Amino acid sequence: MSRSLQFIKTLKDQRKRVFSTSIAKEIYEQSGLNPKNAKIFLSKLREKGWIHSLRKGLYTLDDLFLEGVPIHEFEIAMSLAKKASISFYSAFHYHQLTEQLPRVIFVSVPSTMTVPLEGNKLMCHINGIEYRFFKQTEGLVFGYSDVWINREALITITDLERTLLDGLRFPQYCGGFQEVFHAFKISKDRINKKKIIDYALQMERVTIKRLGYMFEVVGIGDQYTKLLLKIPVKSYNKLDPTKPRSGRYNKKWMLVENI
Repeated sequence: MSRSLQFIKTLKDQRKRVFSTSIAKEIYEQSGLNPKNAKIFLSKLREKGWIHSLRKGLYTLDDLFLEGVPIHEFEIAMSLAKKASISFYSAFHYHQLTEQLPRVIFVSVPSTMTVPLEGNKLMCHINGIEYRFFKQTEGLVFGYSDVWINREALITITDLERTLLDGLRFPQYCGGFQEVFHAFKISKDRINKKKIIDYALQMERVTIKRLGYMFEVVGIGDQYTKLLLKIPVKSYNKLDPTKPRSGRYNKKWMLVENI
């Protein structure tokens, strides 16, 4: 087998249909070759049409080697930053919380990770698709699951419970507050109540109160809302953080119902 075919086979065996220059160097070195020559090798593969450049330092295999399964946008997102996870409206769509197909791929990463930039914005465009990045503080890096996409790509995505809570925290990245309300309504029988409460208790107190309010509105049992009522807050907060502070003051949940 030629060196080029062996390289492609190794990528496929490792399920690296999208890969970086650093991964290519590792594979090249594992073959007993000088990794300094990897870039020249990649250039030759591009000339053959066996690989294609998505952006500087990032490549994908040609359709010839994809066995009829095209590259998924989530697959690309996983290769754009270390410890990345699909989140917000992209996760809403994956968990069937919305029928809308988001035009942006939302990706969360720990705050210490490097992400692509366009100007001073944490984002990049590949093949006309926008990939937008959000940095999470260390204490909020939880609630992720590894799942297979098209049986070819293993990706990390926020689980159902974390996705819903992110909707309460940042509805503007999840289709708006009404979309978040709809998501709770249609998924209330799927939600792991203990898990979502455990998650919420690690977040801001306003998120806890929004969750309690949402549980009450969609008809999730009193035993859960009572747990959330016990968390004290000293002042009223907005139910929808994106809207003006106007509406009925809900004393039970210390929220301004600005929806």
